[in-house]
Amino acid sequence: MSLLSNCTPVRSGVASVLLSTCLGFCVCPAADFQSLFNGEDLTGWAGSHGAWTVEDGVIRCTGRKYGGRNWLIWRGGDIEDFELRLKVRFTSGNSGIQVRSEERDGFQVSGCQMEVASSEKMGLWHHSLSPEKYRSHPATARQRRIISASGDKTADEFGASASVQAAFKDGEWNDVVVVGRGTKLVQIVNGVVLAELIDHDLKFARCTGVLALQDLGKGTVAEFKGIYLKRLVADAGPLVFEDSFERASLGDSWQVPISFFFIRDGRLPGREDSERGHGAVTRAAVLFQNAVIDFAFRFTDGKNFNLVINDRACSTVHAGHICHVAFSPARVRVADDGDGFMKHEIFAIRQDKSGRAEVQQLLKGRDVVISKTLAAGGCHKAAVTIEGETISVRINGESFGAPTSSGIAHSTKTDFGFTVTGREIEFDDVRLRTVDTITAV
Repeated sequence: MSLLSNCTPVRSGVASVLLSTCLGFCVCPAADFQSLFNGEDLTGWAGSHGAWTVEDGVIRCTGRKYGGRNWLIWRGGDIEDFELRLKVRFTSGNSGIQVRSEERDGFQVSGCQMEVASSEKMGLWHHSLSPEKYRSHPATARQRRIISASGDKTADEFGASASVQAAFKDGEWNDVVVVGRGTKLVQIVNGVVLAELIDHDLKFARCTGVLALQDLGKGTVAEFKGIYLKRLVADAGPLVFEDSFERASLGDSWQVPISFFFIRDGRLPGREDSERGHGAVTRAAVLFQNAVIDFAFRFTDGKNFNLVINDRACSTVHAGHICHVAFSPARVRVADDGDGFMKHEIFAIRQDKSGRAEVQQLLKGRDVVISKTLAAGGCHKAAVTIEGETISVRINGESFGAPTSSGIAHSTKTDFGFTVTGREIEFDDVRLRTVDTITAV
């Protein structure tokens, strides 16, 4: 019997966006884009009474002198991986385009915002209603900024501020693109990339949330039209592996180098071999580079397992380990093994406890730990997408972020499977599809 017999199925996916496909286009209707504005009224949008109007096919904020900042919120649902296209004209004050954000009472919105202001202020990625000071300016013009899991910032610059900001024309209509993929956000104006933000912050980063437009009040004049959204999802290729375990024995589909894995009642239980002192290991031989792996699991007696991705021919890492995702009832952990935990040089240092500080420095940024409660006894549906340097994780339809690290992009993976430590955990309905291209939902 399937573990999913009492579970709600979910769709998995992650997007991969090539910026070259976004540059130099005009904002116009397209078959795979959804129009968010009908050009006549605010149907599908909600905002503070009197703060927003529609005239001549344009959404305008009124910038009420005595009104505080407020947002016009699109009611079409949260957005995850996406490409947003629209035209923007700015005259005065301060406005913004809010993505993957959190709605609060009174049409207030907190989260990542592309600043819309005078040209010398453009390029700012701003955290509206900033929860902490370090979040107020995540990235500015010409920056490619990375925020670590702990909130530390690093950046490199890809141009001069003035030349990048000059792409935005005050008082004129500008073609604007905002792209969100995994932890990465990019803003593009009239074909010029203004700023990029890669946000791993465990406290405040979001991979899903509302879309909204901002009016800061106090005389702000900003206008928006031609608003189109494409939700992005990995176009998983052919199904290259599938197993629902509806048979008596594992057969040739799985290798079990370390016991115990077996079939019982149409499921795959696994438990550690206590005598060997090593987690139970099972692997399925599948050749791939990028893939979506989805499966059902249940914590029965056990509490910890890893989904492990390997390249058995890779000589630079211990046991061919490229990356893994660790699951427990209290957290999910994503780790780069190829350039991190299992890289021979680092693995050797890890064997000596006196080198702990050195190891911590070498592994900085190579794993992300996300706190989340997963109920024991119930079934859960996981979808793990490996694409380039990124692993994205969804459990029961909820995104657990998309950590990025160089070792994950190792060009060849030869097998995948599970390692169970401690007592028994059950698996079912395991599938692997390759990932090559991107399509709209």
